[in-house]
Amino acid sequence: MSGDKQTLASWYQKAVKGDFSQVEFIDPKFQKQVAEKLTEYKNNPDSFDISETQQLHQDIQTLLAPNETLRQSPIKLIEELYYNPKLQNVIENGEFKTFDDILGLDKQAQQEEFYSILDKLNELGIKAYVDPEKSYKENKFNEIYKLQGLHLYSRPENSSKLQMKSFPDENEQLIANSVTGTGNTSPAIFIANVYAGVLNGGYYSNDVMALYQKYNGPQLPAGMNQQPFYMK
Repeated sequence: MSGDKQTLASWYQKAVKGDFSQVEFIDPKFQKQVAEKLTEYKNNPDSFDISETQQLHQDIQTLLAPNETLRQSPIKLIEELYYNPKLQNVIENGEFKTFDDILGLDKQAQQEEFYSILDKLNELGIKAYVDPEKSYKENKFNEIYKLQGLHLYSRPENSSKLQMKSFPDENEQLIANSVTGTGNTSPAIFIANVYAGVLNGGYYSNDVMALYQKYNGPQLPAGMNQQPFYMK
């Protein structure tokens, strides 16, 4: 399996045939609902008003966004699995690689490891799906949220941190890089990405949030940063 990006057209062609292999970590019931709506829209587009058409587009983006995350930054999906309270004991006591070992893999190996983790969980009778309502799709407000986070972070007490090009601690740097999917992430860029990710409905592990707080990230709305994976 791979994290290759799908276009809307390619996903539609597969969806109407009932093939959801590329987004298998999304609840198949939700995928079926979207596929049925797509088929209905194809057969009779005039029956959809503007709000229904917009909702259908949003649902499709919800399905595709986690697949894009897997393509761009698979470590984010793995991190949510490893730090899910309902899975920690299973992973710690099972035949799973440590998170640090996975963090040291290249992107393609991380993608393969993600599917390997899901396969091992399936063997244990655990189905882990991304919750469509809490996916970390980067919507049209994402860049605005990043700028807002950076603006809120640009306070006098953070002036020294704003000048830093990277984190002084190697472990902290690895945590920050896992958020952005790039190397040598600066504290300011890390803060902006976490702020935007949470406001977009994303979830970050305790390690990420502890680093966010340590570097004095802006206060986040109550009730955010909810776990996006759920078990069946």
